This record gives sequence, structure tokens and C-alpha cells, in this order.
Amino acid sequence: MGKCYIITAYIEGNLKELLPATSSDFIICADGGYELALAHGIVPHAVIGDADSGKMSALVNKNTSVLISPEFVHFEQEKDVSDTFLCVEHAITLGFADIAIIGGIGGRLDHTISNIQTIAKFSSADVKITMRDEANFITIVSNSSITIKKEENFSLSLFSFSDFCSGITTTGLYYPLENATLQNAYPLGLSNEFVNEVATIEVTQGKLLVIMSRR
Repeated sequence: MGKCYIITAYIEGNLKELLPATSSDFIICADGGYELALAHGIVPHAVIGDADSGKMSALVNKNTSVLISPEFVHFEQEKDVSDTFLCVEHAITLGFADIAIIGGIGGRLDHTISNIQTIAKFSSADVKITMRDEANFITIVSNSSITIKKEENFSLSLFSFSDFCSGITTTGLYYPLENATLQNAYPLGLSNEFVNEVATIEVTQGKLLVIMSRR
């Protein structure tokens, strides 16, 4: 099974450059992300949301004249979780274990935090979820390890998203960690630097928030 990409309604950067999808990959648009997909000539496989914008309302009315009509999963506006949350949940239901959220960072801070919580909710040793725009890359390492390639002019930060993360060991970074513990109320892991082309990060207990940001 390929990778699942989720296009959000807010993206800082060029969607086409952030979406290196292949024919084996699956694309879901989170509500207004469908508008962005259409603007870039991208045909999603599914759209999930409450359809409160122009071309989304055409899907509700079964208007297939808009590009190619994808599968549409409609939810009411009054719901307990975000459209991005529903997209991730749907992707996992379909069996995807590698999910990349495009956008969802910046703009409204509450939405960004909600998206990070969504990643934390569904990430596990078996399910990898990332989120990125032109200046940031975010993922959660949960009781497992990850390998990250160096990107020029990007620094890397580690934060405990659970109360604490233990057994943290890193390689390829200027400030290495070996069997270390991070707490969620002390930002010890801020702004590390790559010394190799690839860094590895392992955590044996807890949910570790990994952020790469352009300097």
C-alpha cells in the first residue's frame, strides 16, 4: 500500500512542491483543501468535511462537473473534532500506515495545536504521521525510532508531548542524547543542528514531538 496525503485548507508554500505523490498514493482533501487541490489541477480520491465553501457545496449537491467527482464523506458543521482529524481517522480505517498532512501549520494557532494533537492521537510504532509546509516539518515518535534527512538551513527540536519521554537516543546531531529523558514542561531539546546527512531519533517510552524548522 502506498502513502496517504491529506491536503488541508491552509498551506504556507507551494502545494505541488509539497505533494510528491505517485500513482500508488492516495489523496484526501480536508474540506477547503479541495479548493486548493482544484486550483493546482490535483484530483483527490476523497474529500472529507462539512462542505461550507463553494466547490464543496457542489459535491453535496452531487454536481460532477467540477473536475472529477471524488468520494465525499460529509459531516455536519457541529462536530467534536476537526476535518483534519476525520481525514487521518479515515486514512487509518483504509489501512494506511504512512500519512503525510500537507499544510495545517501557521495561520490560526488553535488549529495548528489541534493538528499536532491529532498526530499524537494516532501515531504509534506502526503508524507514521507527518505534517509539513514550506518552513516546518512535524512528526511524533511514539515508543519507536525515526530517521530524518538533513535539510539545508533547518534546525531540529525535540519536545516531550507526553508527561515525559525516556530512553531518548540520537545520532547525527550536534547535541547528542543517550538514554535521556525529556519532560513536557522544560524545553531542553530546542534548536539542535545536523552534523551528518541523516539523524536518527529513538524513544523507548512516551510520545516525542519532533520539529524541523527553517532558520
